[in-house]
Amino acid sequence: MASQETKHQHYVPQGYMKGFATPEGGSRIHFLRKEDLSAAKPSTVGNLCAETNGYTISGSTEAERQFVENTYGRVWEDNYKRVYDAVTDDSLTHLDDDTRRLIIGTVTSLLFRTRKLKIILGRMYEEMIQDAINVSRTSNITHVTIERYSMPLDGRSAKELAREYERTQHDGQVLTQLRMAITLANVRKNDRVDVIKLDSEDNFVTSDHPVSFYNPSALPGVPQAPFTPTNILSLPINHKYRIDVYPPEQGRDSSLVSRITHRDLIAKGEMLMNHAEQSQTADLFILGEKTTLQNFGKNLNDQGLKEQVDKARNSYLTDILALASALGTSVTEIPTDQPTTKQ
Repeated sequence: MASQETKHQHYVPQGYMKGFATPEGGSRIHFLRKEDLSAAKPSTVGNLCAETNGYTISGSTEAERQFVENTYGRVWEDNYKRVYDAVTDDSLTHLDDDTRRLIIGTVTSLLFRTRKLKIILGRMYEEMIQDAINVSRTSNITHVTIERYSMPLDGRSAKELAREYERTQHDGQVLTQLRMAITLANVRKNDRVDVIKLDSEDNFVTSDHPVSFYNPSALPGVPQAPFTPTNILSLPINHKYRIDVYPPEQGRDSSLVSRITHRDLIAKGEMLMNHAEQSQTADLFILGEKTTLQNFGKNLNDQGLKEQVDKARNSYLTDILALASALGTSVTEIPTDQPTTKQ
């Protein structure tokens, strides 16, 4: 019998990308290359965000070699319709624990399963090796060693040596990414889920690294770690809906889904924030609806639109504070599911 092992492996699942296809749920999708925001090109979800044997690990059996690929599929991809339906059902105001934790796990899996961590580590290895090459020119150093793996400085570039080292670390790397996704999902199992909806002509986009995160308590200029449990995690799931995962709050029922619908300029503000986040987190591709992508670069640089959005948001917040004052509610008691600005 011919081997059924999957070699063309998606680090962003096809089922997820179909939420941004045209029509929604289909396979045809448009994309921008991050280095060229001027040309939206057509493709299919099968052709984007995939690597040959990206998750395949060493093993004597198919089950061993396909362990990571199959785990992502069995735990999250096979259950994605359940996540999608729960998030897009506007009448759903509470989530059972299993569904809420499945949503959180879907977000953490997409935070760690992409190429992003591998790229960051690759750059770090390359810099370390380049430093060793530079030192070797004025010393007797003949090898560079990273975590007990030694490579000769034989004229190859730092990039070539870094790729060699990455190949030796492949199995451990993909298993670590899977373990981090599972661990963070478990750490954050009591988090709450908010849903943002755009009721306007504006659309969300996504990318080949679709989860963004921020931490309101982070110190300015200090790099934020993705596994910090107090981060707010955001994942757009189609043109109109976005999941926000918040740390649990004392006295607040985590099963309650806060659903916020934005219109007019506030919706445009959410769209601009999404565009900026995906532009920043993307590795190679930004994905979405054709017209939205054609206007992507223009919207990002439209200072006039940003000023209108800021004025509308300030007016909105002023109205909220005035209402809170009239009701005798303190500012700290204002529900945290009101729109916030991400930095």
